[in-house]
Amino acid sequence: MKALLTGATGYLGTEILAELLACGTDVVAWGHDPIRVAALKKRFVKPSSRLLIKRKDLLEPELPMSDIDVIIHAAALRPPTAGKDSRLLDAVNIEGTNRMVQLAERSGCKRIVFISSQSVYGPQGAPWSEDAPLHPETAYAKSKRRGEIRVFESNIPCRGIVRLSRLYGVTPLTRWSELPGRFAQAALRGEPLVIHGNGTQRIDLLHVRDAAEAIVMLVDADHLPESFAFNVGGGTSYSLNEFSEVFVRLAPRYGLPAVRVVYQPERRPSGGSHFELCTGLIERTVGWRPHIALDDGVAEYLEALAAER
Repeated sequence: MKALLTGATGYLGTEILAELLACGTDVVAWGHDPIRVAALKKRFVKPSSRLLIKRKDLLEPELPMSDIDVIIHAAALRPPTAGKDSRLLDAVNIEGTNRMVQLAERSGCKRIVFISSQSVYGPQGAPWSEDAPLHPETAYAKSKRRGEIRVFESNIPCRGIVRLSRLYGVTPLTRWSELPGRFAQAALRGEPLVIHGNGTQRIDLLHVRDAAEAIVMLVDADHLPESFAFNVGGGTSYSLNEFSEVFVRLAPRYGLPAVRVVYQPERRPSGGSHFELCTGLIERTVGWRPHIALDDGVAEYLEALAAER
């Protein structure tokens, strides 16, 4: 089998690529940023006829492709990368997806897996199953929903979407400005963990390597329906109080200062107060479930920073 992976230089894309290669899949990997493309080639430096890494822009006039069995479309702009420019976000996330679907249809591709987001459900109603009402509110969420619709309306024999919860995990492209990276850096500096509100808001955290494994399992699965949608999340949610407690417990193991938690009740968190995906459907269908526990995932951050110190 031969797969085309877009967004291969991204935080998730690099882990999908590693998982595909580990499973013996031939891969054509596309990325937009030339610096990241060069870094990807260094990471996967071992020569192989099974991997071709190319710099490609989804909005190029022509996107040639041949002999591809499955497309994993992970390329997208997300906040804050797109800033407030909804036109740029729409061009990449909506028109880029449309271009990939057209390419798949013309080339006779047998399967497409589109990477979407829990944001299509909106800020209310969690925990969400796949048949929950969709209420995308942000420009990013709306662009993902339009991408889902375009994939579902295509004539590709097997077409589906994966809705991911919040990704985390230490990789060469770790998102240090987001949780848990932000808390880990504060712990390293001996600064308090600042929680807006009372800490009861709940988040669903999915390790990026678990996400990559789920996506590749859907690429390899033999008996998927013609059209499918799967939630892929951490399997539960944690309040920010519970989440910060993990740092309080683990920081001393890495020689870090005792962690303090500070609340700013006057600053309410933006967005919803409960994010959580039900993942029973993908578990029943292909047997996937997340393997990396939150403690282990947080420990990666603390260990990485402690080693640098």
